[in-house]
Amino acid sequence: MSRLAIIIPIYKPDFLKEALECLAAQTYKDFTVYVGDDCSPHPLSEIVMPFKEKMNLHYTRFDSNLGAKDLIGQWERCVALAQDEEWLWLFSDDDQMDNNCVESFYRMLQLHPDQRLFHFNVTVIDSKGKTTTDKRFVKKDFDEWLSASDFLKQRLTYKVNSFVVEYIVHRKTFEQLGGFVRYPLAWCSDDATWFTMGKPSGILSIPDARVYWRKSEANITPNRSSSVQKQKLKAVTLFLKFCLQELGISTLPAIFNYYLHALYQARSIFRL
Repeated sequence: MSRLAIIIPIYKPDFLKEALECLAAQTYKDFTVYVGDDCSPHPLSEIVMPFKEKMNLHYTRFDSNLGAKDLIGQWERCVALAQDEEWLWLFSDDDQMDNNCVESFYRMLQLHPDQRLFHFNVTVIDSKGKTTTDKRFVKKDFDEWLSASDFLKQRLTYKVNSFVVEYIVHRKTFEQLGGFVRYPLAWCSDDATWFTMGKPSGILSIPDARVYWRKSEANITPNRSSSVQKQKLKAVTLFLKFCLQELGISTLPAIFNYYLHALYQARSIFRL
């Protein structure tokens, strides 16, 4: 039994093959891949199944689409596919990783056996796989170690990028702390989740490998529809209440600025 489960909820075919190729190219093979097909209308099994010959991979097609109405629910049922692996890595169907990520994780784990949340620094790429020049996504790397509180403060002040796909969490920690924090559209859920998971041991970044998060029209980030913006604003409000509770009133200026930014991003819902 592998110690690491790499879990990939899938729906889109656009970059799925590239994501799986990154896993097949890993220099260290001690991991199991669990792919959860969210009842996609695309024949994703035709992309996935050839990779069973290249790595330990399990493919499951769910009978209903859940991600469209409950993204966290889709993440959770994909995590439930994992067996007895000690470590969980939720990846995605359109992102990429360096081919030494798994090897680097195990090396860091050997050096820091009591650590419960590991992190890879991230480069944001576009639909062609090129590093973005969009200043909103060009941030500094994490410090080698961050407390959960420092992580949340840096996220509130836009000093670092953070998504879902660059974290590896200890299974017992994930389960004992309640899994993913739930907000509408899973917006801000990742930040609240990694703060919660980082409380026991902080967040330790792996220095010699990176993850590549893809910014494209295929993901939810650029969606400017009124209904989506309303749900995002609700999620931001819940997240900032969480931040105030966890960090205290000293962070009120940062929270206020964060909310103003969210209002600006959601300005379409106020138009008559």
